[in-house]
Amino acid sequence: MDHNDSIFKMCLMTIESAAEMMKVSMGYVARLIKEGKVPFIVLEGEERIRMWDMMDYIEKNLKQYDEVLAEMRNIMSGEDDETE
Repeated sequence: MDHNDSIFKMCLMTIESAAEMMKVSMGYVARLIKEGKVPFIVLEGEERIRMWDMMDYIEKNLKQYDEVLAEMRNIMSGEDDETE
């Protein structure tokens, strides 16, 4: 796996991690995917959501998640480097 692959995979979320971040159920996130409201890819047999697609959905639909959105931006910009 090259460096670009690693970066790409770090920007992918499982349904479970997306649900945890949004503070909703996994069923809610699965429904968003099924209804085509959040795009996804299949990687290693599992549905994965690109972090920026989830951010876009939150920005457009869930204004009450400003704190979650800020946290996701920090992660993507590298400001939240808890894993060294």
